[in-house]
Amino acid sequence: MAPPKNKSFSGLFIFKIQKQEFCLDLKEIINVLKFTECKIQLNGVDSDLEYAGDKYKVISFDKIYKLNYKKSSKARILLIKIKKKLVGFFVDEIIEIMAIDENSSRISRLNHNKNPYVQLIIKYGQREMIVPNLERIISSIK
Repeated sequence: MAPPKNKSFSGLFIFKIQKQEFCLDLKEIINVLKFTECKIQLNGVDSDLEYAGDKYKVISFDKIYKLNYKKSSKARILLIKIKKKLVGFFVDEIIEIMAIDENSSRISRLNHNKNPYVQLIIKYGQREMIVPNLERIISSIK
């Protein structure tokens, strides 16, 4: 089975939870917040976030991917928009923003069907980064 084709992307936004690297298309990121910039009410797997007068659902990737999230000075909340929903994700740290074309010969895509919340894995050199299945994750929130 061929890897799923993504829309062309302008770059990868790479972040980490524990030692696992994840990436999103740079165009999906709306904002990156520090915890001190917003009010958060924890509710288990998802939380309520208030920022600039708006309210958002925040999903803990650590619960979905069974990783232990740790709050530190490097921790951030990523805000994205998918299917007309604004949601956020807790991450341990932002690693880098990589400007790279989807058709680069340095990128390979690996199918991943063991975890329904993983769309695919991008391999870039020796690095393997999980591309989250955002639609499935977002459909899991109430």
